Amino acid sequence: MEFIHPTAGTKDVIAVYKITFDDKWFYIGSSGDLQNRIHAWQTMLRDIKRVRYKKLRDIFNSISIAKLEVLKTLEPVPKNYDAIREWERSEILENYDNPLLLNTLKETLPSRPVSQLKGREIILFNSISDAAKHNNVCYQTMKNILNGNLGYYKGYIFKYA
Repeated sequence: MEFIHPTAGTKDVIAVYKITFDDKWFYIGSSGDLQNRIHAWQTMLRDIKRVRYKKLRDIFNSISIAKLEVLKTLEPVPKNYDAIREWERSEILENYDNPLLLNTLKETLPSRPVSQLKGREIILFNSISDAAKHNNVCYQTMKNILNGNLGYYKGYIFKYA
């Protein structure tokens, strides 16, 4: 399998990346050191026994080309892993209904609990998605509310629990 990837300027780069397999299937990931992650993917793609992701194992023998592209980067100092994980989660959720996406959220990212507050009333949700569904808003809107970009929503304050 041929693996196409950036070769320069990847050391200590914090990034969300996408690997496309045969211009069809794709995987979205993130790393605090893109150069090391590229090396790990090179090693994994040489041997199906090293592939950790079930959906990728299922198509492994039919793939001839894998191409890694950087979607977003952060400045290396200080390393903000929460921000990069949120970017990764956002990219995955934007593509989650696409049958060619090889990620599963359970494999890649833990959920973040959310509190909904109004006066003494408190409702706890297991994830941003659960809070969004309960309040009839999309995931990105709930994320904007939680990050303070939209303030209150219907008189409620939302915070990460």
